[in-house]
Amino acid sequence: MSIVTKEVKVQARVVPEVRDRATAVLQSHGFTMSEFIRTVVTSVADGNLPEDFLEPNEGVMASLMEVADDLNGSKKLPVAHSREELERGLNDE
Repeated sequence: MSIVTKEVKVQARVVPEVRDRATAVLQSHGFTMSEFIRTVVTSVADGNLPEDFLEPNEGVMASLMEVADDLNGSKKLPVAHSREELERGLNDE
């Protein structure tokens, strides 16, 4: 008796340039995009994420440092008391 496993299609939207660069890198290592995605999704399903996946990027770290500076009083962040004031402050940057 053979076991038939039904596969489902997983889709993601990326800009063509990113897809093309990723495809080239994967091909240089002997993988297709489908093989790579299947491997990654299976790994995640098994409870494994890439080591650096949960590390904040530079932008997030900079924002966190601004909040820390505000909390310890070394540098105060701008304050808005209304939506309009917030929008003005954001548009001034």
